[in-house]
Amino acid sequence: MNIFIGIILFICCILFGYIKADKYIKKRKYYFDFYTFNKILKSEIEFTQNTLTTIIKNHEKNDFINTFENFILYENFSFNKNYLTEEDISFLKNYLSVIGKGDRYSQIQFIDKISLQIDNNYSVAQSEEKKYKTLYVKISFLVGLMLFILFL
Repeated sequence: MNIFIGIILFICCILFGYIKADKYIKKRKYYFDFYTFNKILKSEIEFTQNTLTTIIKNHEKNDFINTFENFILYENFSFNKNYLTEEDISFLKNYLSVIGKGDRYSQIQFIDKISLQIDNNYSVAQSEEKKYKTLYVKISFLVGLMLFILFL
């Protein structure tokens, strides 16, 4: 019976570690989607001159596009992503409030300036994922192993 409880605790600890690490994976993916969409948006504005709603509808759906679509099309910013900080959310709100307003030239200038910040945020998200993902998994493995040994 003690072995069974130890195995259950060991598995639960490992799952907890993976769940905690998933936050960093989602944040990196979100900023990657943000980064790629920003590049696509710039080229669309420069060359094809499509409207923002057309660009959104033609783009592959992901977490970032869903947030963007809710804000632009429905003017609804209900943001419940637990993997982004308040600073990330305010940056996103600022981005969404400026995009699609103004002439083509000012939009291209804004995208060029904001691209550096997006790239920086993406790099930070990558480094956090690399650092904390393995940390959470290893610590949860060790805690699970200690609990397993205690229940033997």
